[in-house]
Amino acid sequence: MIEAALKKALPEVPVYLSSRVNPQIEEYPRANTTAVAAYVGPVIDRYVRAVEARLADIGFKSPLRLMRSDGGAATARARATIPRTCCCRARPAASSPARRWRATSA
Repeated sequence: MIEAALKKALPEVPVYLSSRVNPQIEEYPRANTTAVAAYVGPVIDRYVRAVEARLADIGFKSPLRLMRSDGGAATARARATIPRTCCCRARPAASSPARRWRATSA
């Protein structure tokens, strides 16, 4: 209800609700994660769109996948709708798959 009203009143402004970004009971982690997502989200969205556009320009046909903080992969659309799962903490999760790839490709 609040999300729809905000999006209707301010269509050009991204809306980050803590109930969507980090739906847990603890107030501090929920507020902290939502604030960080709202701060970096628009910047990351522009970057991901630019990467997708560049990939399309060079003929890359597969959808862009981003490493999630739990080690899985997400589409760019999923990253935009659930920002806490991607980008901010993905580096440690990516290290094991990267090591495995490097070991098998050497």
